[in-house]
Amino acid sequence: MRSWMLLGGSLVLLLVLLVARNHWRHEVTYLMHTQDAVSIREAGVARRHRHLDTEALSKLVAARHPIARHTCGPWVERYAKLHAGILSGAELQRYAIIRYRREWENGLADRLATSLSVLLFALVSDRAFLFDFANSPSDDVLWSGLSSHFIDWRYRFSTEEGIEGIEEGNSSLVVNWNTGADGFSDPQEMIDLFTHGDLAAVGADVHSVIWLAERSVIYNSFDNPLLKSKLEELGLQRETAFACLFDFLYRPTEATVRVVEPLLPTLLDPEVLKIGVQIRVGDWQLVSGHRYFFHPDAYPNFFNHFFECARELERDAAGDSAVAVWYLITDTPALRRHLQAKFPERVLADVTGVIEHTVKSEKRSNQGFLQACAELWVFSLTDYQVVTLKSGFGKVGAAVSSPGHPHVFSISYPMQLFNAFGLGGPAFDNRKEVTLWQSARSCRRDGADSYEMICSSFTGC
Repeated sequence: MRSWMLLGGSLVLLLVLLVARNHWRHEVTYLMHTQDAVSIREAGVARRHRHLDTEALSKLVAARHPIARHTCGPWVERYAKLHAGILSGAELQRYAIIRYRREWENGLADRLATSLSVLLFALVSDRAFLFDFANSPSDDVLWSGLSSHFIDWRYRFSTEEGIEGIEEGNSSLVVNWNTGADGFSDPQEMIDLFTHGDLAAVGADVHSVIWLAERSVIYNSFDNPLLKSKLEELGLQRETAFACLFDFLYRPTEATVRVVEPLLPTLLDPEVLKIGVQIRVGDWQLVSGHRYFFHPDAYPNFFNHFFECARELERDAAGDSAVAVWYLITDTPALRRHLQAKFPERVLADVTGVIEHTVKSEKRSNQGFLQACAELWVFSLTDYQVVTLKSGFGKVGAAVSSPGHPHVFSISYPMQLFNAFGLGGPAFDNRKEVTLWQSARSCRRDGADSYEMICSSFTGC
């Protein structure tokens, strides 16, 4: 019975592929014509090649940090002082630890987003936040790509006896919401705690609370009546809290900035309208794309909705005379090259970087990890974002950009299709529901997805 179901599903997907090829063919002509209809000014092209010296670049980067742009609240300095006191032994030893191991396989964006929920827990319970980010590809790789200017959140510490975990020999509570009974992440209990429960009371009497989780619940935690007074005391605001917390923990290191330095003169230019486009094909295409018969770079028309959206948004945001770029990130290097060639006057992309899954790729490298850190950060420098609905990578970067108004436009398409036919059988990328093409959506500024919609699905925010 199961084999018949798999065969039937495969035939359906094959039919969808054939129909889609004809359905999208007319879009090529449409987009090629509109490419000529709205041309970029000479000055816009020149900006891509403008040079910034080190001092000028550092100042522009610093001005874009959310804590510099927003009123994040008085907690920043207070908590940094408390954190240092706990680590030095001057304050009561209480820790909030987020822990990841490779076998849990959720990627960089999911891990960073979830860590912000644990930081919020640390803030309301007066604990020192630590991040145990082991084995991907080396224990200190995250700090080398994204580090804090305020606290040292690295988990392992040097002692006279060597390197040991901070919670060893002390009382601890493990909050394990990383996977449900079916092997997938089951975040509902975590969501319920942050939106209705007494968060500060979790593990109230223990030295260390260790979180194994995969969900960010910052936005919706503002619905929790038990957190209302604490959030007001911290000075956090619903629309910018995610960005403030992220900036407190994760700022790009010099090594990360160098990875994307050629793109920064354009993406830090206030006179350029910057639209981020994030296309997620899927983990298995990224990790073992050679297994599959259909490769996304051979079917660029599947992704026309993303660029139609960017085009409409560009026209609405600044008019036909705008200096505009579409900053593209996607997990398939060949697709980057094809799409940049298709839209040469608009698409800005790194087509030479090392693209790897930071956890699942068998040959993970520090350079691939830095590339992921850099692209997630740079995506936050864009003004508007067109993202894949069922993906956390673009959503996290978009949430960090936090311009103070709705600015994200999600697009759905059948991403499972590329992973359905291949040697060794299908892999559906941990997406339980088959996503179909959505009908053309409005991408005018007043049609952006609500914060509630963006933050209540998938990775959360």
